[in-house]
Amino acid sequence: MKFLGRGLTLVVHGSLDPVELESSVRNAIRNADPTLAIRDVKPLERMVADSFAQPRFRTTLLGAFSTIALVLAAIGIYGAMSYLVAQRLQEIGLRLALGAPRGTIMRMVVQRALTITAAGVVAGLLGAAMLVSTLRGLLFGVTTHDPLAFTIAPLVILAIALVASLAPAVRAARADPLWSLRAE
Repeated sequence: MKFLGRGLTLVVHGSLDPVELESSVRNAIRNADPTLAIRDVKPLERMVADSFAQPRFRTTLLGAFSTIALVLAAIGIYGAMSYLVAQRLQEIGLRLALGAPRGTIMRMVVQRALTITAAGVVAGLLGAAMLVSTLRGLLFGVTTHDPLAFTIAPLVILAIALVASLAPAVRAARADPLWSLRAE
């Protein structure tokens, strides 16, 4: 007999324990036709859970990569702003020596970080708008051009940029003006 790749799915509802119900169903099928092959007998709850396993794994993996990307973005912004402050420390000290308020120095550093990040966010939004159709299969209950997702993601990235730039901004505001004057 040639295998045609056909199968039959039988769904049985009963008041018995699933293990007892499985053996009763197997016995009933064997009594009806002993030549039938019976395989993969499992409760409906497990079949439903198995059908969601791969999409759930993909979503978890996507979430993990997104978290790693956010952490790397924060580290990158912190590093870039620390480098910028280190390069401009003499200028910042001179500004402080000439009477610039420390709050203005902090605002200058944070504003620079947010400006650079905003440019990256705009580029990312444009790229996401072009590539969103490839993610259509992973999105459940979310439209491809979901305004909530396209609003929250940039806000989260800008908030991360704000937090990541605070330590370099505080370091810049605490710069020693005398060191800058001696270096000049």
